[in-house]
Amino acid sequence: MLARRVLIAADDGYARFVELLYNPGSTSMTATLTHNIALGSDDGTVVVTTTDGDTIVGPDDRGWVTDDGSPGADDPSVAVIFGDDGAQTAGIATLMGGSDLPNIRYSVEVPPGDTTAIVLFVAMRTIREEGSQWLGSFDTGAALADLPYLVSNFTGGGRGPTFRVSGLLRGGERDIVELRDGNRLEGTLGDKKWTIETPYGAHEVKLKDIAGVIAGGPGRVGDTVVLLSGEVFVGDLTAETANLRLPGGKAVDIPLETIDRIGMHQRSEAEESYQSTADRAVLRQGDRLEGKILGDAFQLATAMGTIRVPRNKVASLDLRADGGVHRIVLADGSTLSGILLDETVVFRHRTGQELTLEQRQLVSLEVPGLLLEPAVDPGSPVLVLSNGDRWFARPTAGSLPVETSFGELALKLDEIAAIRFDQPIAGAVSVKLRDGGSFVGKLGTDALTLRLGCGMELTVDAAFLSELRIGNVRRTSGGAGLGTLPIQIR
Repeated sequence: MLARRVLIAADDGYARFVELLYNPGSTSMTATLTHNIALGSDDGTVVVTTTDGDTIVGPDDRGWVTDDGSPGADDPSVAVIFGDDGAQTAGIATLMGGSDLPNIRYSVEVPPGDTTAIVLFVAMRTIREEGSQWLGSFDTGAALADLPYLVSNFTGGGRGPTFRVSGLLRGGERDIVELRDGNRLEGTLGDKKWTIETPYGAHEVKLKDIAGVIAGGPGRVGDTVVLLSGEVFVGDLTAETANLRLPGGKAVDIPLETIDRIGMHQRSEAEESYQSTADRAVLRQGDRLEGKILGDAFQLATAMGTIRVPRNKVASLDLRADGGVHRIVLADGSTLSGILLDETVVFRHRTGQELTLEQRQLVSLEVPGLLLEPAVDPGSPVLVLSNGDRWFARPTAGSLPVETSFGELALKLDEIAAIRFDQPIAGAVSVKLRDGGSFVGKLGTDALTLRLGCGMELTVDAAFLSELRIGNVRRTSGGAGLGTLPIQIR
């Protein structure tokens, strides 16, 4: 099962392509994946540098910088990073001299019932020196830190939400109890389970499921219990002591009020790499809960009006309110920005307990299972709204009316490459055709009805549109941009 997720980091000037491979079977599988890249510099392509410092792309390289034949020409310099040394999977790149069509081939092992990611970074710079600087200084670790998947072609990439909690202590062969006075004790915790009281109820956790504990204290909200699954509970542990059996066999009861941190002994690789596909609720005080988001739909107030968003179409809901705006990512990767009108969200915890979470308590809701659905085809239509939202959507009408100086046209969708709505003259649109032709006119309708890749149908006023890309423009000469960089999978 294959899916793609793309991040455009506008402030840092790069794009991140994440290819997700999901193995639903009971045995490991090996998949072959190929990135085919069009650099846009045609037959004038030159290799400026590679990760091993020369100008030849070889089997040991994990990235390169290319440019067209002359510095400062129209085409940008393109920098690519597709892995690092020591990773589980090494991509093998092929770039023939003078060609602008490199490919990178990966042989990826995917464990049973798990998801493995292959990640590609691409940046464009005005001059080749800036591209080389980016290649040498880009921090891939920081750029991968948010991914909850095992990233196979980078060392230490992704997977690790469990251990990204600040200050979490890791045990070794034994459990470690770190006291507030600085002393450390090693041994085996004898308690079978603990109970933590939280604002949304009490939760019983088995010690065998715990990765570590950070005790409450000055500057801390409360006791933080982190599970191997990635769940985090913040509240008050009800136990008064922790029973620790020392290496010599003696058992001691340590008052919890004297403990600063607990690090559980390291588990087997299978236990450490456990990854749940349950829905997640992330709370502002640091909790991460697993279970099921209940309810039929969310109500989102947008500049276009209130949109009813079916719950089963939502992959994630970000409530951090950047600039006062909430953001929904749909199952097909489309985004919706607005204000969530629902004051509460009902969440059934994996234990069966139903929790009513107030909106003010929430940071985000996530549905990892939806992120594994097949991605939208790279050639699918993309609608860009004036607020920056992107919809993978196709107009429901078979053609679009456009008024021009040479008459009114009914353009079939398969004739159109792109339409830009942000023109200096009110109501004007710029149309590019698939055959390379272009003209300016006026859209003959005030609104478009679109069907999104996830199945939703939305009608949007033309005043809120920025660009509609339906197909690729036929290449005539050089020129590249992130919007026309066809990175494909075979």
